[in-house]
Amino acid sequence: ICEVGRANLSILALTETSLLYFFLFSDQTFYILLYRAHKKIAAIEAWEISKKASIEAELRKIEEKLEKKKAECAEQMKNKVAMLHKEAEERKTMIEAQHG
Repeated sequence: ICEVGRANLSILALTETSLLYFFLFSDQTFYILLYRAHKKIAAIEAWEISKKASIEAELRKIEEKLEKKKAECAEQMKNKVAMLHKEAEERKTMIEAQHG
């Protein structure tokens, strides 16, 4: 009975030690995988921020281009109104000269 008891104790000690190493290894592996996952997530977030900034810069360029085009069109319309007013004044002057 003593030999059987010793054998059971050694198996039990071996099992406890194995389980301890297994859990330590599992914990370490878990934290390594967790670190890698966080690293990948951080890389994806950095990529997203970079792409978002790029798109926003492109949008600002387009808005500036549109504002410039709008200003040019407004200037052309003002010029047309000024030319129309000038032509109307000339016609009025001609009519006044003919009848006046």
